[in-house]
Amino acid sequence: MGKYNRVATTVEKQVDILFSRGLDITNSTEVRQKIENIGYFKLKGYCFPFYDQKDHFSSGITFDQVYESYVMDQKLHLCLLGLIVRVEAQVKSRLGSFLALKYGPLCYLDEDFFRASEYQSSFLNKMTDDEAKAENRHELYASHYRGTYENTFPIWVAFEMCSLGTLSKFFSDMKTADQKAFSRNIYGGVTNKRLENWLHYLTLVRNCCAHNSRTFKRSFATYPKFSSEDLEFCPNLATKSVFSALYILSKLCFSQNYYQSCIDELKADEQAYSHVSLHDWGFPDNWYDILK
Repeated sequence: MGKYNRVATTVEKQVDILFSRGLDITNSTEVRQKIENIGYFKLKGYCFPFYDQKDHFSSGITFDQVYESYVMDQKLHLCLLGLIVRVEAQVKSRLGSFLALKYGPLCYLDEDFFRASEYQSSFLNKMTDDEAKAENRHELYASHYRGTYENTFPIWVAFEMCSLGTLSKFFSDMKTADQKAFSRNIYGGVTNKRLENWLHYLTLVRNCCAHNSRTFKRSFATYPKFSSEDLEFCPNLATKSVFSALYILSKLCFSQNYYQSCIDELKADEQAYSHVSLHDWGFPDNWYDILK
């Protein structure tokens, strides 16, 4: 294993490197400023999909194509994060209410609640971490319940403290009968296995967007699960893409006006950036009609 021995380069030199690799780029003040604002290392992540071989661009690729791919990615990140946060809050609210009314506010402390005892231990350990993080954020409700109720949190408070990833794992570890009852009562035709998969898939997408990682021409680690009718209606759903996440959100989001405003804004963004196509994020030609 060798040590890293490359030297740092100026923005001017970075432009020259991109030019030497076949990118149509000018060493202008505007271009240099755009690279400085993004960072050369991050920009290279958007260059890779345009290569025809190692460190060489396909013929005719321009800096505007690479740059607008990054800009559209940022637009999609904001759209997805806004929708995922909304859906996360709605799932937490409904699942917390469903479980509290059926089993009581402290249901997760019952050793028979989860499908296996190790699942309960895992959740309780995660809750300890989440409580500490809530305290660090100076969340008043965390200190209130810790001081007033001897560090005991009803299920809706536990969900408020936990992340989407923890919520996804919690649902996965619930007993199958409870998963089915919740999915059927709240989401109609969405099966429990599909909802379990969707929460996991949205967690992957959310983490990618939150860490500002590239979603342009990206396949996620998990295949989203859809019904045969959905796949026949839109074959693009078979891909591990951002488009699949937006389709999932269309099925889970109860704030339809908000969802529609996000889709309308995305359509306007697509029209504003002429050098990119949403095909590169897994979108079919008729994506707007499918999602609206």
